[in-house]
Amino acid sequence: MALTESLTLQDWPLIARAAGVDPAPYAMARKWIKDERGQAHVTLAMTAPGSPGFIVKQVFEPDDASSTAQRATAQIQGAASLAGHPGARVPAIIATDLNRRILMMPLVAGDTAFALCDDPEHHASVLERCGAWATAFHAARPTEPRQFQPRTIMDHLGKLADEVSRGAKKAADPARFQAMVSAIRPMAAQVQGAPTISAVRHGDLQGRNLILDGDITWGIDLSPVQTAPVGYDIARFLMDHMWTHAPLAALRPGQIVSDPVRDAFFRGYRLTPQDDATLPFLMRVRFALDWLSLPVNPQAAPVRRLLQYERMREMARLAFGIA
Repeated sequence: MALTESLTLQDWPLIARAAGVDPAPYAMARKWIKDERGQAHVTLAMTAPGSPGFIVKQVFEPDDASSTAQRATAQIQGAASLAGHPGARVPAIIATDLNRRILMMPLVAGDTAFALCDDPEHHASVLERCGAWATAFHAARPTEPRQFQPRTIMDHLGKLADEVSRGAKKAADPARFQAMVSAIRPMAAQVQGAPTISAVRHGDLQGRNLILDGDITWGIDLSPVQTAPVGYDIARFLMDHMWTHAPLAALRPGQIVSDPVRDAFFRGYRLTPQDDATLPFLMRVRFALDWLSLPVNPQAAPVRRLLQYERMREMARLAFGIA
């Protein structure tokens, strides 16, 4: 990613001037790089003595301007919807260069929920604040009661299962993935028509995308605007926390999320109760999808990814009864 990082720095003066900012005093203070199949971007924190800091994000994959424009629109609308909220915000977009797929926004102080949860003592308070941010975000625009329809997500999961069985898609422990899908299928019939709430979703609600700054929680990296049952965002957040930070000793057989994690999050989340019938189904679907992000050969992967695999394998044993 060294080349793309240098390209982002090279393009910094262009986006800065578009925002009416003199780029000369600024230097890169920090960088974040994501380089995965289908998703690659560089995010730089640019700072200057005595001046406001900025975030510059340049997307390399997907490489179409329309995708960047959709994400910019989602952030602009999200920022506007929470502009008057005392504790939940989304950073505004200051400038865009869609040809170069660059977004510029204010640098937000604070630490991500993901980083704060490295200290187990912070888990409960951080999860509660994340739940409160999700409530504010979902409630900031019109919501709608609906009857849950699992067909679309099950069609997607079934297609992935077929690709794995044919070898068209590689997966770590393919048999374990297929066993998960088999366990999820009967759950779909059980949640058909269950009451749910639809709202504009974040799309990638997880601890790295929530920043706690004093009394304000900031949400970043919104996906293109889409309405969906709120359980999709909740499941994404809780599953990410479970396989990255939560003590698995608290997870009982048959559970996909432990009581302390669920209880803490729902002290902050208010739009649907923690016994929402769609959540156990959606969390297992999310877990199965996350399984496909694991390295095909975890034993040959970096230690971080191997540890992720081991944690998720233990979760699969407890939640699905898969040895």
